[in-house]
Amino acid sequence: MTPTIALIHLCAVAVPALIAVWTDFSAMRIPNRISIAMLAIFVIVVPLTVPLSEIPMRLLAGGIVFAIGLVLYALGQMGAGDVKFAAAVFLFVDPADMTFFMRILGIMALTGLLTHRMVGRIPAMRAMAPDWASWSAKGVFSYGVALSVSLIFYLLLLATEI
Repeated sequence: MTPTIALIHLCAVAVPALIAVWTDFSAMRIPNRISIAMLAIFVIVVPLTVPLSEIPMRLLAGGIVFAIGLVLYALGQMGAGDVKFAAAVFLFVDPADMTFFMRILGIMALTGLLTHRMVGRIPAMRAMAPDWASWSAKGVFSYGVALSVSLIFYLLLLATEI
């Protein structure tokens, strides 16, 4: 993916990704409309910006992520909103970059979990968003946050060629 294409994708998905962060922290859910928006952006933007021969691989990746997510959901390990949003996020990852993106996602998930738990112990920080459901959630993490931040970071890295 060229830096220009990455920047176009970043501009297209940044708002719904950041909304997913907010809703996942505040309510511990990702509304369907966010995943639908990401899918609509994919349908409109990706065919205009990447080779059409690449689209089936992106759809396959999204489908595999969705299938794995459904199993995790059935096992009580992942929320339904996270499953749908994860599938939509993976549509924007260049098939050649899957391993790279998975590394970013792992790092962001761990960093996000640790940071959220530490910040949640600071009364002044917690008071800034006292009604967030994520503060009191036990044994779960807002995985939509990791997905969103990973996608934004990944596209930003590609756009800036860092």
